[in-house]
Amino acid sequence: MSNFMNKQKGFSQTLVISIVVILLIGVGLVWALVQNNNKSENAMMEDKSDESIMKDDKMMDDSDTMMQKAGSYKDYSIATVEAEQKAGNKVVLFFHAPWCPFCKAANAEFISRANEIPAGVTVLKTNYDSNTELKQKYGVTYQHTFVQIDNNENQVSKWNGGDIDNLKKYLK
Repeated sequence: MSNFMNKQKGFSQTLVISIVVILLIGVGLVWALVQNNNKSENAMMEDKSDESIMKDDKMMDDSDTMMQKAGSYKDYSIATVEAEQKAGNKVVLFFHAPWCPFCKAANAEFISRANEIPAGVTVLKTNYDSNTELKQKYGVTYQHTFVQIDNNENQVSKWNGGDIDNLKKYLK
């Protein structure tokens, strides 16, 4: 019986030691994971800080650029054409029809991306249906046509369709 008790006592001690070793390994793993996670978070925060600084710098550059690129998008009137030309701005007539789906899309883009219209450029939303004299003068045969005019109201360039990217492409 004593031999059995010694084996049982030895087994119990081995079991306790094994549990302690497993716990120590587990605690060590948890500690290592926590340390690794803290290092990762610190690295990410440093990266984000650098990224934030870069974004702030980029935003400043963009705001400087936006201040330099502050063209405008307005409704057409003879007085507006005269005022914009007097201010030395390039004038582009956008022949727009309220029923035209392409015109609606371009209109929405000019409104949402107005800060991307180049400095010194004014795009005038010109009603296609009611400005027949202008359509005849510039040979506009359908809506969604853009006509850049000079200070004497002569055509400089003309293109059909597009958005701000096309404006930048065809502007002279």
